[in-house]
Amino acid sequence: MNTIPSRLAAMLAIITLLLAACPQASAAWKPKKKNKDNAENKNKPQKEPASKTNPKSTADFERTKNHKPDPAADARVRELIGVIESHPSGVVIINNGEVQAPPDHQPFNPDGTRNENFTVTPDPTQGLAAMQAKVDSNRNAAVQELIGMGPKSVDELSRALVNDSLEFRSLYAYALGEIKDPRAVPALIKYMDDAFMKAQMAPSLRSIGDEAKALALEDEANKCREEAASALKKITGLDYGTDLARWKDWWEKNKDKAGPLPNIKLYDANPAPPKVHFDPALMENQTSPK
Repeated sequence: MNTIPSRLAAMLAIITLLLAACPQASAAWKPKKKNKDNAENKNKPQKEPASKTNPKSTADFERTKNHKPDPAADARVRELIGVIESHPSGVVIINNGEVQAPPDHQPFNPDGTRNENFTVTPDPTQGLAAMQAKVDSNRNAAVQELIGMGPKSVDELSRALVNDSLEFRSLYAYALGEIKDPRAVPALIKYMDDAFMKAQMAPSLRSIGDEAKALALEDEANKCREEAASALKKITGLDYGTDLARWKDWWEKNKDKAGPLPNIKLYDANPAPPKVHFDPALMENQTSPK
């Protein structure tokens, strides 16, 4: 009767000795305590760093509050914009150039197509040709002067960005980004918005089989969006990329901090119908045709 208990006691003694000799094994026999703090933290949603969820803008609104109209500065800005948009006209041919025999060097072929072999070399000693050769440097100098004028050039540059030649709007967007005046944000948002509308025209071109123009339009639209995004990032310190909705939302929340905004025409996609005033007195003076 006592053999079984004695055997169990012996086995327990052996197990006790083994556990004492191997601390790691004894630890394995002990029940693990749950770390309540870790469990609670695990179940809680992890918060992203503030820099990701709510990045802080570095837009300098204080510098905009003291802005005052400056007619002289506006006139100079318009003059510089004129330099940027100027296209020297006319052609100057080398005075001592040899006249080539027709028809190989005529501007057009007999069938009316342009002759690709026809070229005209300007004379760099002539004033017109010299101006043409320096046109890029003149534009760059004008852009740098506009940037150097700072906030004084924002009003006219914003108007030019929205309303003037499409060819040079990228220069105006760049200048506004370098000036970093928050009052330029609405014009830059409009510039980005126009690019999105331009891209929406590409499918129509594809539908009529003009793939080349559709691709060119999309490339131009993407370029304009990136230019606007780059300028907005420089002004605000935020990086919303080409997310037009986020830029618009940011401006709506911060526009009251800015000083007097440029008086620019932002096109309305759904303009209200014109109001018609009807004057019955005018009808009384009309006579019915007999």
